[in-house]
Formats: sequence, C-alpha cells, structure tokens
Amino acid sequence: NISKSRGMDPSKPKQEKAKHARIERFKQKHGTDQLLKPKSKNQEKSIEDLLEPLKNSSGLKHKWETKLVPASMSNEAFSSSYAETVKVYQKYQAVIHNDSPDKCTEKQYRRFLSNSPLQTDSDGPPFGSYHYQYCIDDKIVAVGVLDVLTHCLSSVYWYYDPAFTFLSLGTLTSLLEVSLVRELARSYPSITNYYLGFYIHNCVKMRYKGRYSPSKLLCPEAYTWHPLELCRPLLDTSPYQRLDPDTSKQDRDAAVQLDKVGVLYCRQAVSYEVYQRLLAEEEDGEEGRDKAEVIEYSGLVGNTIAKRMLLYRST
Repeated sequence: NISKSRGMDPSKPKQEKAKHARIERFKQKHGTDQLLKPKSKNQEKSIEDLLEPLKNSSGLKHKWETKLVPASMSNEAFSSSYAETVKVYQKYQAVIHNDSPDKCTEKQYRRFLSNSPLQTDSDGPPFGSYHYQYCIDDKIVAVGVLDVLTHCLSSVYWYYDPAFTFLSLGTLTSLLEVSLVRELARSYPSITNYYLGFYIHNCVKMRYKGRYSPSKLLCPEAYTWHPLELCRPLLDTSPYQRLDPDTSKQDRDAAVQLDKVGVLYCRQAVSYEVYQRLLAEEEDGEEGRDKAEVIEYSGLVGNTIAKRMLLYRST
C-alpha cells in the first residue's frame, strides 16, 4: 500500500523562509552588488580579475610585488635599486642577446634606459619615464621601461633575469602594463592605448606583439591605423607594405614648409628662412648640404613638429 503524503514536516522552516535566509547570508558575505550580477559559467574574466591573486600574496608561498618608479636618479626608490636593475639588464643581454660585457656596460645602460628627456612632475599629471619593477620576495626579476604620454603608455624596453624564464614573465608583465593603462585612464581619460613599439613581422623575437588583441599597425605612408589581422597577409608577401588600401591617402602632416622649420642657431631661435640669410656668406656647397639635411629632418618629424621643435645648427 502507498501511504498518503502528510505534507511538509511542520518542524522544518517554510520554503520561502529558508530561501530568504540563504539570500540574507549571501548578502552578508558577498554584498548586494554580487547578488545582482547574472550567473554565467562562461562569463569572460577581465584582466583585473585574472591578476587579482597577485595583489594579495599573503597566502602564497612567495611574495609578488610591482613598483612604478620614476626614471630619475633624484628619486630615492630609483637610485637605491639602480645597481640591482643594471645587473638584471646585463644578465638578460648576455644570455638572451649574446652580448659581450663591453656592449652592456653601466654607461651604455644609463644612456639607453636611464637618462630620459621626459621628466615626471610630482605636482602634475603622471607623464614621464618610469621603470616598472617586478619583484619576487623583494628581488627584482624583471623591469619594464615605460613612457607615460598624453595618449598612451609606451613600452620602451623590457628585460628580465634569465633564471626566471620558466615563469613566462613577458606575457604576465604585458597584461600588468595593460592593466596599468586602464588604471591611468580612470584619472586621465586621454590615455587610451598601450604602445608596444615597432613590429617587425619576419622577426621571431617580435612576433609576440601580435598575440595581443585588438592590435593595430601604423601605415608607414598614410600614417593611419589598421587591424593587425588584416595586415598579416600583406606582410607575409613582403616585409615592407603600404597598409592603407586607399592609395589616394597621404600623411596629412607630411607637407612641410621648409622656410618655417624652427632652427636653433648661435643660441637664437629662428626660422630656416632667417637661418639661410645668416649663412649667406657661406660657400654654396656647404649651404646645399645643410639644406638636404634639413629637408630630410623635416620629412621625418612632420610639419607640426618641425615648426614647434628647434633643429640645432652649429657654426
């Protein structure tokens, strides 16, 4: 015989009350905002979500830490860690690039990665040159040399201790630098891009730059940006390619008025037109050689910069 159901056990809480109690416990543990988020097993995680464990390494076996240090010997954090960063750089150049000791001296390092014309202002926006130090157990294992500019974070150079190659630090630090761009953008909305520098398609050591998306390449003729995936087939056929398919487009900043190019001559800021008059007594050949150099310079920097920047000319 099948016994008739007697209904819900009166000694247990009602279903609605139990559900309400679970919700209240969840709110207390995670907050109301988490409760409102839709559940999705396949929800894509942000870079910040993936890097969250690194921000709190208290429960980890090793301590991970990042330090963004202004690249200036007047900064205590930079000067106190300078010798250590030079040693890491020398190890990297010797092992990864097979450089001899005379090619990676402290003087060469200072000229290449330490001395920068971009200086930070403690009272203003964080624009300038920095060393982004990555540390494990208070030991510097990698350094990213960065320029924080008005519209982007530019990765100038990156090096690491070869003893930590197994950690794939290049990928990790690139993600951390992307996260840094997003953090800077919250306070300075003009900073919107992460610039990885030159991309040479047939250089194996530079192929890693193409793994990050969305990525764009700059057309060397029209100076317009184009998705990397559309550029790859072109670069597969030839190392140099015009990337803009519209052949009528040209560099908008290329038209240079040579007479308006700024020149610093005898400690005076003058236009190239005035500079030519000052050199009128010079030999024709000398003036012609100088003009060719100024034409090349103005073509490289563009019309806008050629007027704002001064080209040094000696007597």
